[in-house]
Amino acid sequence: MFTNRSVTHASNFICFQTLNRPLDYQLMLFLLITIVLSKEDQSIRISQSCATYLTGYFWNGQQCIQCKQPSCKCQKSQGCDTCLNQYYYDSTSQTCTPCPKGCIKCCKSSELTQYICTLCLDGYIMINGVCLKVEACTQISIHGRCQKCLDKYYLQESCYACPEGCSACDSKYYCTVCDDGYYMDIHEQSVSCLTCNPEENQEGCKSCVLDQEQLVCQACLDTYYFDQENDLCLKCPVGCFTCQNPSQLPQICYTCLTGFLLAADDSYCENCQQQIPNCMKCSTNERSRNFQCIDCNNGYYLTQDSKSCQPCNNGSNNFRRCQSLTIPTQCIVGYLLFQDSNGYSCILNTHDCYTIDNQQGQCKVCNFGFNLVFDTSLQMSICKNCAENIKNCISCDVDTSKQLICKECTDGYFGNLCVQCTPNCQKCLNETLCLTCASGYYLDDLNKCQSCEVSFCLECNKLKECTKCEDNYGLVESTCKPCLSGCQNCDGNLQKCNVCRDKYYLTATDNNCKRYKENCLATNINGYCYLCETQITFDESQDLFYDESEETPTFDEQADSQFYISNNGYCLKCNDYITGSFNCPQICKVDEDFASHLLPAILILLIFQ
Repeated sequence: MFTNRSVTHASNFICFQTLNRPLDYQLMLFLLITIVLSKEDQSIRISQSCATYLTGYFWNGQQCIQCKQPSCKCQKSQGCDTCLNQYYYDSTSQTCTPCPKGCIKCCKSSELTQYICTLCLDGYIMINGVCLKVEACTQISIHGRCQKCLDKYYLQESCYACPEGCSACDSKYYCTVCDDGYYMDIHEQSVSCLTCNPEENQEGCKSCVLDQEQLVCQACLDTYYFDQENDLCLKCPVGCFTCQNPSQLPQICYTCLTGFLLAADDSYCENCQQQIPNCMKCSTNERSRNFQCIDCNNGYYLTQDSKSCQPCNNGSNNFRRCQSLTIPTQCIVGYLLFQDSNGYSCILNTHDCYTIDNQQGQCKVCNFGFNLVFDTSLQMSICKNCAENIKNCISCDVDTSKQLICKECTDGYFGNLCVQCTPNCQKCLNETLCLTCASGYYLDDLNKCQSCEVSFCLECNKLKECTKCEDNYGLVESTCKPCLSGCQNCDGNLQKCNVCRDKYYLTATDNNCKRYKENCLATNINGYCYLCETQITFDESQDLFYDESEETPTFDEQADSQFYISNNGYCLKCNDYITGSFNCPQICKVDEDFASHLLPAILILLIFQ
């Protein structure tokens, strides 16, 4: 039990330093720009509505549309414009590829397969283009060995946690500084920190001393008060920063934590969410003791007096986000936001429209993969999917009467409606006139496809006379025979290869195929490997789209990425954590997205010149 020797209560005040001179003009300008940009971002998130914590979506003026990948930032669904952090943007394919583990930004050389890190996540340090996980280490040598640890850790080749209660230590047996709530205990060859709160109902003592084998509490932690009757530090009510024992005074709370205000009778602290449900962000006025809501949660709008958040969807208006009960900024899924002279409304998207141009839901533009056609029964333009409406069609178009026709059919079909060709015909002009046959068949004098009757044959001119074999087989006397291991084509001589399979190279001496060395991607004719592979593994659940109304998903951490670099024709690990060797390539093109983000900063710096 604690004995009270000295307990000091002190009220907490917010102090403002008096400014002796006006703010520098440049600093004021910078702050103004920052405020304007933050307000603009906030307005876009609330009003235009498609900026979600997972992105992967964009706003087309009437609805949220998925990008090509969840890791995209895009303005159209066919491709990515830029990528989220930890992804590399491929401008050629307009796709996002995961960076190696630990990278915020990465780039890729056209001559190498390696993705090279240009910026690392917290908890990682960069060594030769690789982000190395530092755990509790704050300083690492060029060989990947720790030289300095975080607070509450000590160094013995690696970083190890100090014992409980130590804020600094030299080893697990020697504490040099104790945390709040602990006192130092010296015992023979060890120095440890013992708790000031040994009992289950004791948790708020900040500092204490041991006097005649009895713990004496000298001060309580913030948000605790000293109960003299029981010699204990007890917890203040929720939200209180400083408070008084309720049995001594009618007033309980003196000051409140940030985000809380004293109640009218000064007896407790209340927060914004208690007073204004569904408020996302509040401002507090200590003088008037008032809460004012700045932003409401998604699905709610802020009333004009800023004192309440009301739901957007009243059960029939189909609003998802709004500025008021009559002004939506986004509709629920399946509805499109439309504006006319009467204002905004949510229109059911019945016909797979990208955008609509009237209250009846007539399509103006179609979603990707759909074509705009005129429906005579509805007397309006709607969108139709090619594959669903014309079977065996690859791509569609519309004719002069705005009806759907096929532009390209799959093999074996022809015409605007993809009618089937004769059996085993690959390309035809009509049901009877075949132009080319499927693999393993030839065209006879009657324009019909007949079997070559040669195993593993792709093409032939007549029965049992093959002219081209499948991969891994060679053409010998009009028949197809298996090649040697690793060989893709050995026409004319089964013992000599003409073309090797992937991961094999053709030897100059005997025209045979030998497998690449491990982790190799390309060699010269002598088998010298000059291009090595990169292995990047990551949590594939990150490549799934999540609706922004769902809870934020949790992802597994990426597994270790592995790079290989050519050294004397062999592929060696460029980042070998065991040996401390980090000989990775560091040359690649500048990350375009990262460079584009530097431009506003450069402009601001120019303003300040």
